[in-house]
Amino acid sequence: MRTALPLSFFLLLLVSLEPSSALKMTEVNIPKQAGLGKRATLECEYDLEGARLKQVRWSIGTGVFYRYDPRKEPEKEALAVPAGLTVDLEASGSTRVVLDKIGRSASGRYRCEVSDRPDAEGATPQIVSAERDMLVVDRLEDEDSRAGAGASVAFAAAVTNFAVLFA
Repeated sequence: MRTALPLSFFLLLLVSLEPSSALKMTEVNIPKQAGLGKRATLECEYDLEGARLKQVRWSIGTGVFYRYDPRKEPEKEALAVPAGLTVDLEASGSTRVVLDKIGRSASGRYRCEVSDRPDAEGATPQIVSAERDMLVVDRLEDEDSRAGAGASVAFAAAVTNFAVLFA
């Protein structure tokens, strides 16, 4: 008499035959707004889960402007940087790119792309990516609130000093 194997056995077998995805994008931080002439840090966090990093590439639109590749010397490289962008290579690295003196033309869709180096011969590298829009503005909203807070603190100090003089 034959015994039928349960369906769960076949599902478990199928799941175990599926290739596992080791490389994962864990967090992407691209500011929604950047101040004209200011600095902005774009971050791309990932988990290699034991794999080796091949490279990290940053692009705006269709053009790659920054690459981090641990196999090359130098590891960090500013490529065809469009007008309005200046990459601070010293401050940039494998998980972030720092833009300095941002110009108005730096508004656009930024993309971070991470790829790994497979250990097995002939295996295809895994690639993960994420993108976000960043708008360059004349003045950041939080700068307005900080300027207002600074002015009220200065005013409070002046009032306090005035009261001390006449006490």
